Amino acid sequence: MAKTQSSSTQQPAHAATPTTRGSPAKDSSSTPKASGSPPRPASSGSATLKAAPAFHGMTPPSTSSRHSPPQRSEQPLARALFPSAPLHQKPSESSTMTVLQAFSAPLPPFELAADYAVELGTHKSSLTVAATEAPKFWTERPVAHYLSIADTHLAKAKVKNYLDGHSTPSLEPTFRVRREADVVTYASTHLTYAVNMALGGVIFPDEVEMLSEVQAGNTGSQLRPDSIWRTAPSRTANSFAILEMKITGGIKVDNLNEGQRADATATNVFSEENKMINSVKQLTAYARNVKFNTRYVAALFDGKYLLLCTFDQDAKTVPLMTGTLLPCHGNKGINTRKALLGWLIEAHNGSQAGGNRGLGPGPVMKKLPARPKPQGHPQVA
Repeated sequence: MAKTQSSSTQQPAHAATPTTRGSPAKDSSSTPKASGSPPRPASSGSATLKAAPAFHGMTPPSTSSRHSPPQRSEQPLARALFPSAPLHQKPSESSTMTVLQAFSAPLPPFELAADYAVELGTHKSSLTVAATEAPKFWTERPVAHYLSIADTHLAKAKVKNYLDGHSTPSLEPTFRVRREADVVTYASTHLTYAVNMALGGVIFPDEVEMLSEVQAGNTGSQLRPDSIWRTAPSRTANSFAILEMKITGGIKVDNLNEGQRADATATNVFSEENKMINSVKQLTAYARNVKFNTRYVAALFDGKYLLLCTFDQDAKTVPLMTGTLLPCHGNKGINTRKALLGWLIEAHNGSQAGGNRGLGPGPVMKKLPARPKPQGHPQVA
């Protein structure tokens, strides 16, 4: 999925990197300082040309050669043109938090664009998702389970020192959410970046990788989750976890809670009328796919909640879903990154031990007609 917003770590092509944030760019060359060129006399008796306008931050092109590159001067640039701190800049030189600190902080809130509109009804589910049987209900796993796993690793001196030496990235101040692709950009910056730094940078160094838009199946019946994690060296290894992201406002947490059972005696079930049903089917389809071959599937939906799931099935191959629902913002969101890390560590270790395997193909809810082929231009006889 294409990202529509760019990170603020990119530098303008003509801006010199400041030694300290907000300081003027300096030039070490011996080029004379100038803000403009003196007037040139006309060549054919016409009136004298006006002085060339000054170029902001650099001298105008040389009059002796039209192909000479412009030279920088010490004229200060506007502060708005300076880039934000690089992703790996030392924490003392950056206004952002360290990666270690991020595991005890909520995700920053985002703003919706003025032209934001919920993308409902514009995307059809694949035939595979539409035909997948959803779990009848879901049960909760306490978040303490995943936090305990993450804390065990985050407490190690090697991990703490590594993560404390890197800073979290940030998006441009003008970033706004318009479409689902913007949610992916937001999550890549504020959610999965810190988790991947810990997971693949120091806990399992150079052993795991995160990939985007990996496709399984053919057109019409394909599955294409936003992100997967897999073991890196073999390149043929199955993924051990999946993350799907949804546009904010498309589904509500209340719809998900309608299908939650507190215990085995409860009667709450998902119905076909539930607005969450298609998303639950999609997560189940991922868990059944033989290419992905994992029962760990998560979803970031409504832009505010992260759902960490594990799937199983009963003797009749009816899917069962266990989930941990976490808010991402505010005081209640301080454990979101840490819980995701613990969930991924468990998924990785289970995959290595042979315990994390997908459900495999299950019963088809109903036989769906083939999707009609798109109509092209009429053929000329």
